[in-house]
Amino acid sequence: MSIRLPGFIDLHDHGAAGVDVNSASADDLVRVSEFLAAKGVAGWLPTLVPDHPDAYERAIEAVNQAQARPSDGAPRARILGVHYEGVFANSQMCGALRPQFFKSFTGREIDDLPVPEAGARMMTLAPEVGGGIDLIRELTRRGWVASIGHTHADAETLELAFEAGAATLRIFLTR
Repeated sequence: MSIRLPGFIDLHDHGAAGVDVNSASADDLVRVSEFLAAKGVAGWLPTLVPDHPDAYERAIEAVNQAQARPSDGAPRARILGVHYEGVFANSQMCGALRPQFFKSFTGREIDDLPVPEAGARMMTLAPEVGGGIDLIRELTRRGWVASIGHTHADAETLELAFEAGAATLRIFLTR
């Protein structure tokens, strides 16, 4: 007799089992998926930190290949799409992100981000960066989940962000 229980959904995962999502191959992502399944995770969003456009292209190609790969019978957490963290972050709140790759939104930058052929698209951003509120509107219009993080926004800016369509707020505590 087998028992089935709901699994966790991991929306923010930069890697596991010795794998960094930004540099992962399809085999690496499958290994992470198997590791996560063993921990009770049913689905996950590989989370990319700010990087070179070429690195994003390679990472998304690996996601596409891993999503298309048939299971060999081993339990595997499903790759549900992609999460871009910090491309539009506040440099004062960058944490471990790489600020040399941060951007402001002028209207074209979303088109420069490769996306998987299937699945959800999520972005964590700071609404106070140049064009941040317009970015949230555009992400929402395109069906992305806009998450607020790596931010130093005041209450008024956060209110504008939620009115524009931001769905979540991730809290980072600083001293």
